[in-house]
Amino acid sequence: MTLGFYTDYTELFRGAVLHWTGVSETNLGFPTLPDGVTVTPAGTWSNPLDLGTNKTLKTFNGSTNYISLTDNAAWDFWDADFSVCGWLRFSTVSSSNQIFAQQYNASNLIQMVWHQPSSILIISAQNSGSWTFYYSIPFNPNIGSMYHITVIRSGSTCLIYANGVSQTVTVNTAWTGTNTIAAPFVIGTRAGYFMNGNIKDFMIFTRALSQAEIMLIMRKTNPASGQDNFYPTLSGIRGVE
Repeated sequence: MTLGFYTDYTELFRGAVLHWTGVSETNLGFPTLPDGVTVTPAGTWSNPLDLGTNKTLKTFNGSTNYISLTDNAAWDFWDADFSVCGWLRFSTVSSSNQIFAQQYNASNLIQMVWHQPSSILIISAQNSGSWTFYYSIPFNPNIGSMYHITVIRSGSTCLIYANGVSQTVTVNTAWTGTNTIAAPFVIGTRAGYFMNGNIKDFMIFTRALSQAEIMLIMRKTNPASGQDNFYPTLSGIRGVE
């Protein structure tokens, strides 16, 4: 049998426009970042010491911590195939946890949030007060546990995976297009709502990941056993064995 392989993960990272490791809230934590984007962290950050190989993972405190990335054309990925994935750990489930958002005003925004009290993970968009897409899954996390969540647009379908397992997605509003939102892309907050916990290896791709690719990303970024610095550093030499 002949098996194709790559000496690094260049092919896996095809279409990646963002990768935040969660290890640093500065540019050092973004091995993949669009040219010209400025990283601005807010608040005083702490580091949990119970995450195995990633002892320096940054913690959102639920009130002041977030990371702002300046507006860029790379954030306009919603109207075609895309994937958003990352590890989440919540320190509280008594309030909603904001994962990311891009918001011009109250009526023009895109966001991903774990929504309390209904315990549903939501990815949504709003255009002048009307939903332009809105998908959700039931999701009841345990405080302190890590979960890998992947949201995918593949053609007209929204797929959501939890720990690599495909979930039953509720279609509240199917894709109807989005407006271009001229605003920073913010990780960990939206207009007074905050993340309380950890986000690790948060990635955005301008293509639909396969389930096999999701599983590989999960394995390589696993908080307890995954490798550090998981991103392409070589030229992607192909070989067979």
